[in-house]
Amino acid sequence: MEEKGRPLTLIFLVALIFSLALGAVQGYSVGLPIRLYEQDVPLVTIGTYLGVISLIRTAINPFLIFIGFYLVGRKIDLKANLGLSILSLIAGAPIGGFVGYAVTTLIMNPLVELLVGAAGYSTGFYQIFFVAFTALAIAHLRKKE
Repeated sequence: MEEKGRPLTLIFLVALIFSLALGAVQGYSVGLPIRLYEQDVPLVTIGTYLGVISLIRTAINPFLIFIGFYLVGRKIDLKANLGLSILSLIAGAPIGGFVGYAVTTLIMNPLVELLVGAAGYSTGFYQIFFVAFTALAIAHLRKKE
């Protein structure tokens, strides 16, 4: 028999880790071009860096998030923990995303960019939530077969 809190903690931690990574990537995509431009780096090089950051973000979301939550979903009973699983996702994704974004932006640039760009990341946790919940649901359905 499963412990009640273990799967929920696992869902929260996985959501937190993935959203931390996405928040950090988002912070770099906001802060890195400004910092490179201030150092007189050519615009072509800045564009190349932004392309690499975009590829990293695409690799994390949705592919790695789906795989990670699919593996977590195979270990939990989603039907028994549905409401708390959703709350764990809703709590973990925005907290991790904001912390990752804030830390990266504060390292890269002053506080002004943090305040300006925080509004741009506000929808990022919805993407994590829907990809993660889809993976959990598919894992649950596959486990029942």
